[in-house]
Amino acid sequence: MEEWANIPTTVCGNLVKTYRKRLTSVIANKGYITKFLKQHRYACYLIAVGLDGLSCLFLPILRCFELLVPFSVTFGYFDGAYVALIPVVTGDVVGTSSLSSALGAVFFLHAVPYLVSPPISGLLVDTTGNYTAAFLLSGFSMIFCAFLLAFAKLVQRLKRKRLAMTVPTSDTKQEIWTNGDLTSPASEECNHGEV
Repeated sequence: MEEWANIPTTVCGNLVKTYRKRLTSVIANKGYITKFLKQHRYACYLIAVGLDGLSCLFLPILRCFELLVPFSVTFGYFDGAYVALIPVVTGDVVGTSSLSSALGAVFFLHAVPYLVSPPISGLLVDTTGNYTAAFLLSGFSMIFCAFLLAFAKLVQRLKRKRLAMTVPTSDTKQEIWTNGDLTSPASEECNHGEV
């Protein structure tokens, strides 16, 4: 209670008075950020995975509490970001029709490292005598996964570009509808009203 008593009433009054203006500016700017993140969710996912791995690489040199706090914040932020983006990116890759089975497969594959990494890390700690090798393995594997996913996206774009070059320029729906002819005798009869 003593801390609240030290705050001047004018500061509280100004906060309440300018609340509406602050709220409208946040709402006005929210649309841009949401549009940007929606367009670049795959890139946000790759960045989150890569920076999560990068923060693991710095862990062996962080020896005091003051350095571990920023590590905990950055690792937690990027880990939460990539875990939250897993369903979104999976939906973008496979579509909504097979999203449930794809999410099951993704989360199963996501669980395999959780099952396998503790014994491997324990073996590395027993062999080396410290945790440095375990942290480095964790960090490098996440960075490798980010590069692997970026390479997969690049291959997908190249295939899509190559496919776009091989598709004929005519509209296939128009050809199917008119049986390949630009003007069909049946459609001319219907237009003239001689049915």
